[in-house]
Amino acid sequence: MALPPDGPIVYLLGNRTSHADFEKFARGHDWLIHEDRPSKGPKRPDEQIWLTRDRGTAIHYMDDPTPKERFLVVYGRDTGTVAIQIGTSHGLVARRTDCPLARESHEPGRLRAIRGRK
Repeated sequence: MALPPDGPIVYLLGNRTSHADFEKFARGHDWLIHEDRPSKGPKRPDEQIWLTRDRGTAIHYMDDPTPKERFLVVYGRDTGTVAIQIGTSHGLVARRTDCPLARESHEPGRLRAIRGRK
């Protein structure tokens, strides 16, 4: 199986995945917190940037209240490895039926991009 490109790859987090669940997953993969930007108001995003241990790949966590979505953006040298770790986790990323943005998409290319698959 070929690995995805160096990114970016975007994943929508599942409705049942809390911020604490994501942090536990990140720490379980020895990712390092690089930057933490807590929300500065009800309509402001909550962001974290995590790095793989070798600092070659970034995982950007975003909880954005404007579209009411939580997502991860993965980019860097080991995007493929990180993408497989995220994609094979149980319940971390949204299934099509869990995600309004994915459900509303009628364009197959857009859905694949949203779900982080080519």
